[in-house]
Amino acid sequence: YYLNTVGAFAGALLTGFVLVKYFGVLATLMIAVAGNLLVAIVIAAGKSASRPPPPGEAEEAPHSYMLYVLFLTGFISLSYEMLWVRILSTYGLSTSQAFALIVAGFLLGFSVGAWLVSQRIDVGRNLEAAFSGVCILTAASGAIVLYLFRRFEDIARLLADSLPADYLASTLAMAFVVSFIPAVFMGVLFPLGLRIYAGDVHRIGVKAGNIFFSNTTGCVLGSLFTGFVLIPFAGMWNTTLVLVNLSLLIALVVIVRNHSFTLGRTASLVAVAVLANLLVLSDSKTFHTDMKGFDVIYYAEGLSGTVTALEKDGYRGLFVDGQNVSGTDPVLLADSKMLAHLPLMLADEPEAALTVGYGTGTTSGSMLLHDVEVHAVEIEDKIIEAAPLFSRVNYDSYADPNLRLILDDARNYIDVVDRPFDVIVTDVTNLKYKRNPYLYTREYFAIMQDALTETGVAAAWLPIGGLSFEDLRILIATFDSVYPHSTVWYFTQYPTHFIILVGTPAPIQADLSGLEAAMEGIRADLRTIRIDSVYEVASMLLLGEQDVDDLVAGARLHTDNHPILEYSDMGLYMTSDVEPNLKRLLSFQSENLGAYFAGSEEQMALLEAHFEESAKHYRDYVNQYERRSGRRVGGSH
Repeated sequence: YYLNTVGAFAGALLTGFVLVKYFGVLATLMIAVAGNLLVAIVIAAGKSASRPPPPGEAEEAPHSYMLYVLFLTGFISLSYEMLWVRILSTYGLSTSQAFALIVAGFLLGFSVGAWLVSQRIDVGRNLEAAFSGVCILTAASGAIVLYLFRRFEDIARLLADSLPADYLASTLAMAFVVSFIPAVFMGVLFPLGLRIYAGDVHRIGVKAGNIFFSNTTGCVLGSLFTGFVLIPFAGMWNTTLVLVNLSLLIALVVIVRNHSFTLGRTASLVAVAVLANLLVLSDSKTFHTDMKGFDVIYYAEGLSGTVTALEKDGYRGLFVDGQNVSGTDPVLLADSKMLAHLPLMLADEPEAALTVGYGTGTTSGSMLLHDVEVHAVEIEDKIIEAAPLFSRVNYDSYADPNLRLILDDARNYIDVVDRPFDVIVTDVTNLKYKRNPYLYTREYFAIMQDALTETGVAAAWLPIGGLSFEDLRILIATFDSVYPHSTVWYFTQYPTHFIILVGTPAPIQADLSGLEAAMEGIRADLRTIRIDSVYEVASMLLLGEQDVDDLVAGARLHTDNHPILEYSDMGLYMTSDVEPNLKRLLSFQSENLGAYFAGSEEQMALLEAHFEESAKHYRDYVNQYERRSGRRVGGSH
């Protein structure tokens, strides 16, 4: 068991940090299949006749109740793993690498616990008393880990300030450690329970199958029940309380069965029960990123994420698993509203649009102003539940009859939906958090394309801060590989941290008078983000088709099989170097961008003046950055 779990630990780390990164998803799967086949061949080649049990062994009755006990310990162990993965995700640790470290911490703890007990198991006099003691320690460690989780960010910052490691490295290290320590106790329980159940060392091989079946069934049911029932309906705090007391109940059952009530064991059980419950009950019931000075106006733990709404000085922000995904400040409003208005203005008489992610509902609300049917695909229903808190910016879109809210995985929904759309926009969590890398792959953009009409327009929100310029090139190249008529747009009314990619079936030739007419029903909404004229919209064009082709020449593609952006530089996680990337994008601007528009001589002259004003804005943003940072931004490509 110890060696098997060490192998699982190595497999988790290799897969999370090496195999997928360097060989791809399919090759990693094939390596796992080949490994299983190799094991089968080795076993088949080396098999020998089974040994009959020693004489008289059948008469020894095993402790059959241990089957049920180990079912419960399996239930608890995978429940804790599921619970801690969810809790840590609220602090931004929901990447593949973070998951691999959490699983590896568990597996290493299991293996260390199994190795420790293997050194003493055959000389121990009262194994059941030891089993109950370890159950008590498991309960205590569960309560302590919960206490640490509530102070996770403060501890991580302290480590980052005290050690030669950044904040992200500190959080990953903490995730590993807090998973490892309780798992050591859990790792002791399986081999110890097997030894008790077998009754004699010579019967272990005969009885191991029963124990494995019982324990593994508990593991499977624990992960399912915790993920789909306990956390959504009881919450993570109450789930911890259940698991802590279940461990204590197991300890009590084993003590009663063994008739081993001593003063010391009884006192230990009672003391841990009281202290562990007090430790849990006395702490906060919520898990979210600590935002000093903000009031929590909404908090819910859903099936797929923890949703929090915070408020301060009139600003409201929506957070999912600790990340600010949308809000009411000018930059986030510009993000949400332009992602709706830009592609719908460029589309030819649109009738139906789809947005990936509902968020605060602002994009959906702005889309509805175009008098189109809107589909919003959202995976977490708690986000929709929070929508009334943002009615000022979403215009009560959640209650609009022209909005169809779909609770589903966006990629799967777009893949199977039986109707085409004139516009599809994807507005997902910032890629620097590495949370949704499969909503930026070539295959995903191709699925979007298949769901568009022949004249349909695709748009994707992309961050330009918190990632390297090479990663930005990869993102744009991936989109451009599906939509060869791709253009890049940047909001210029005030500094922002994003661009919008637009993919059209043919080169853009937008009539300025037509765009002016399209603005009539949305003019008031555009004014909320300081847009007063069609020229301010048109002059947001940053790079034309040829500029994009020059930018992405030689860049790699982000695909399902090789999700290279999931493994890009995590050191940029806490940075916001928007201006350097913006300046590098500007260095590829060589086309006459006015050629993408048509209008009268007077209109074209006004547009040219606005393009010059936009260029001034770009220079101002970069200069502000250089003065603030004290270093010059390179712009060559």
